[in-house]
Amino acid sequence: PGRGAGRTESYGDAKAHALNFSTAPRARRRLRRGASSPSLNSRGEPRKIYADVDPHLVKSHWDFEQTAMLLHATRRLRLALRRGTRALNMNRIVDKAYETQSLRAVADAPISALQGLADWTDDAGAAALKVKSVGELGASKYCEWARALVELAAYEDAGARRGAANVNFALDAAHESKSLADVLELPPSALQGLAAHADEPLARMGVKTIRDLGTWKFAAAAKAISVLADAEADDAATHK
Repeated sequence: PGRGAGRTESYGDAKAHALNFSTAPRARRRLRRGASSPSLNSRGEPRKIYADVDPHLVKSHWDFEQTAMLLHATRRLRLALRRGTRALNMNRIVDKAYETQSLRAVADAPISALQGLADWTDDAGAAALKVKSVGELGASKYCEWARALVELAAYEDAGARRGAANVNFALDAAHESKSLADVLELPPSALQGLAAHADEPLARMGVKTIRDLGTWKFAAAAKAISVLADAEADDAATHK
């Protein structure tokens, strides 16, 4: 007769046989951990979450061993799936097609992957800001300059004398002597490196001034995505 034939053993008997006679070292080590296997309770019975497995079908130490290994694997799978459901989402800023994608995948996607930017903005963004993906938009020096100018302008004292501070490498020469408040009202092409033809496509995307660029929600979201993509694990169940 093959394995499993003969009389039906109790769980206690099956466990004893598995511990004493099993020829599978890995399974034997698992069964020897603590009072019970990872998938069994203190009485050597399957935990309640495995109620679909009938303990009366376990007829031998071989069946017990295989069942214990299966339950342990099932437990790990369920735990991984449960952790996976805790993965973050950014559904309110990405198109539906990207709602289940990883941060890295979204960062590599064209900027139209951001909810609210039409497909034509992919070409417009490439032409205006010299970016081709969400990640590149987030890392764009023009967006970062504009954002920094907006932040710093809040601390400017309009009546105070001018000091040595300047942002000459970020602005065209014609605007280097202007106050931060005035700079924010200039078109994006006032930033050093952006040609005048960039203003038109940016205006179509709702960005008409440096202030608009510095407060543009799509650039801010792209920045967040590109930064956090570097902190993303390949598996949502993985952590340090």
